Amino acid sequence: MPAVPLWRQHIWAGTVLVLGAVTLASLVAADRTDPVILESGYIAEDPVRPGQRVHVRWTTTWQRQCEGVLSRELVGSDGVVKAYRKHFLRVPVNLGRQTSDTRFIVPEDMAQGEAVYSGIIRFHECGVTSRFVPLKVEVPEIGFSVAK
Repeated sequence: MPAVPLWRQHIWAGTVLVLGAVTLASLVAADRTDPVILESGYIAEDPVRPGQRVHVRWTTTWQRQCEGVLSRELVGSDGVVKAYRKHFLRVPVNLGRQTSDTRFIVPEDMAQGEAVYSGIIRFHECGVTSRFVPLKVEVPEIGFSVAK
């Protein structure tokens, strides 16, 4: 059997290397897909009063079923963070577009004026790569008014 020319060996090795790199990049891209897309959110009551329970209505699209930790904060018109809460995010049974509610109580010492609700969700166990570098989904800022 004749020997395979060296240039053919290099072509095969290069092809295998490129296909391996493309496959790995595709797997990492799929593994880094955001589990949830927060399409919109609004605060049902506006203006709100200190001590009042407030409902935030979210429209989301869940693309993957992963557990996450939601950290959210309320920033008053004086620029002071008045509430910071961290808790586990409920994972829906079904994927796709859905509506959900979040509730929080406006702190008694919240400054009067415009305030902002914001947050970030971190997914630590949503595929292989998120164990090393968590997936982060930013919660869109929602402005609301605080009246005394």
